[in-house]
Amino acid sequence: MKLPSNKDIWNLSYPIILSLLAENMINVTDTIFLARVGEADLGASAIGGTFYVLLFIIGLGFSIGTQIIISRRLGENKPEEVGSVFEVSVLFLMIAALLLFIVVHLFFAPIFSHILSSPEVFEKTSLYIKYRVYGLFFTYIGCSFRAFYTGIFRTRYLAINSVILASVNVVFAYILIFGKLGFPAMGIAGAAIATVIAEFVSVVYYVIVTWTVIDLKRYRLFQKKTYEWHTIYSILDVSGFIILQHVLSLASWFTFFVVIEQRGQHQLAITNIVRSIYIFLMIPGWAFGSATSTMVSNIIGQGNLEGVIPLIRKITKLCFISMTVLVLPSALFPTQLLSLFSSDTLLIHQSLPSFYMVVIALIIFSLTMNFYNGVTGTGNTRISMLIELVGIILYLITVYVVVIAFKAPLAMAWLSEAEYFLVIFILSYFYLKKGNWRRKII
Repeated sequence: MKLPSNKDIWNLSYPIILSLLAENMINVTDTIFLARVGEADLGASAIGGTFYVLLFIIGLGFSIGTQIIISRRLGENKPEEVGSVFEVSVLFLMIAALLLFIVVHLFFAPIFSHILSSPEVFEKTSLYIKYRVYGLFFTYIGCSFRAFYTGIFRTRYLAINSVILASVNVVFAYILIFGKLGFPAMGIAGAAIATVIAEFVSVVYYVIVTWTVIDLKRYRLFQKKTYEWHTIYSILDVSGFIILQHVLSLASWFTFFVVIEQRGQHQLAITNIVRSIYIFLMIPGWAFGSATSTMVSNIIGQGNLEGVIPLIRKITKLCFISMTVLVLPSALFPTQLLSLFSSDTLLIHQSLPSFYMVVIALIIFSLTMNFYNGVTGTGNTRISMLIELVGIILYLITVYVVVIAFKAPLAMAWLSEAEYFLVIFILSYFYLKKGNWRRKII
């Protein structure tokens, strides 16, 4: 069977890249604006933002499982089953959002008052989370729509949606953080509220497009039907381990920020700036990785098992080229890039060593994500979770040794990212070559 062409891969991936770029503007906007407010606000946004991403990852993990199954059903020529998969996803994620909303309101402050050493950072982080957690409901609905549009290979709507999301967020963040147009200056609380507003508008867009553009009958969307247990079980069987691996991954990164916070607000501010750039430069890798899991699941559904590894290699080449085009200019002009996030020349200068470590990690990342997502795309997410777990354990050991035991410079802590991706790549490649993924049925 013929593999997807480079054009097919690019047509699926580039809207995801654009959507991730636009969505990342939320993080970039908060960092740029809050850097002008103060180091405590900037550091708190790093802790609060990372904690929220940890909550978001639960919904994202479930939606990735949804996306893989939707793509598999299309590969099997069963489009009429797509609607059930999507609707079950939305229902499950709304229940999850409600439960997490309650848990955060009850337990965030009592727990983090003992974790964070700076009372000011704790106060501002709590304020951020107080408002930001309302966005969980809209975020989770958006995750389900993203899974649907990626699974049916119509990703251009993701790009349009994300431009709307980013634009609304920038406008309201500027107004609410600095107190424009008659609004009070709300600082970090304004950043959280602005994002919630943007996420609500994003969901409204998805609903309008789905009702007006998508063939609802073909996918049996929003039509009376009986939901069968095997649909729910299939999603949970694939998604459960994805959720767990993403929670473990983000928990380890959150631990990294908490450890850095012990060194003071200045070190945390440096880490937040580097993190913002790091996430931005990772976007092509994430996009191609998402395309990989979708395409791998689809060609397996078509019965083309022998095409999986050649397909992943083809996508990896495109990913590496795209990442190089983005990372190389950044590595050549780091000071100019860092100055977009802070006007403090000392902070910029002290961020340079960590930034160069991030560049090394990004090179390995560009080769890793497609093989790792290829494992996920096979549906054997138990294995991808175990691969993630091994990488995380080694990552945390390295962070502990470097930061706590030897009190090495901050830049050395970022080297653990390169180690993590190298481990993930080796294990993923070995499993795809030697593992039993060909017998997995979802």
